[in-house]
Amino acid sequence: MAGGENVEVRDNLVNSVSSNSALDIGVFGDTGHPLESATISGNVLIGGGGWNSVRHGVRIGSPNSASLFPDAYTHVTLSDNVMRGSFRAGLFVDLTRVDVTLRNNTIDGPAAQGILVGSGVTGTGAFAGNTVTNLRPGQVALRNDSPATFHIID
Repeated sequence: MAGGENVEVRDNLVNSVSSNSALDIGVFGDTGHPLESATISGNVLIGGGGWNSVRHGVRIGSPNSASLFPDAYTHVTLSDNVMRGSFRAGLFVDLTRVDVTLRNNTIDGPAAQGILVGSGVTGTGAFAGNTVTNLRPGQVALRNDSPATFHIID
């Protein structure tokens, strides 16, 4: 899902190829428009995050510094989705400017963290009612590598 306003992705089954994310949310390349508002709900997102090291089950990103819109935020709400069997983190928040609402999602059996916020991310995350199940030994449900700049509200 790349750019736009009032974008909706509802009630889909995505059984991804192993090399990419089951769903990549944000902007397409350096010339793509920002994702001003999106709702993703009721989807079953299986796999993602194989050999391509920048991919995870679901990835949320924003325009990078080389973009035509370097200061734009990605605004997205994910609710009532099932993310299952990622080969890396179940949900990865990446790049810089992201405002995300996560409500009542289930992340099941990721190979790494349930939710991973990458280093250098700014913005906010409103997280409520999410469940991470079947974690592998040594993995955590939530890891925030940007605690000073990405604020999670429960």
